[in-house]
Amino acid sequence: MPLAKCNFYAIDYLMRYLAKLLDKNGVIYKGK
Repeated sequence: MPLAKCNFYAIDYLMRYLAKLLDKNGVIYKGK
């Protein structure tokens, strides 16, 4: 289903974006 694929890519994009923001704030490094 094209719609499901679009949703998957949108979620993947958002997760990557959030990861970049957290990484920029150093949250990920503090957690490790």
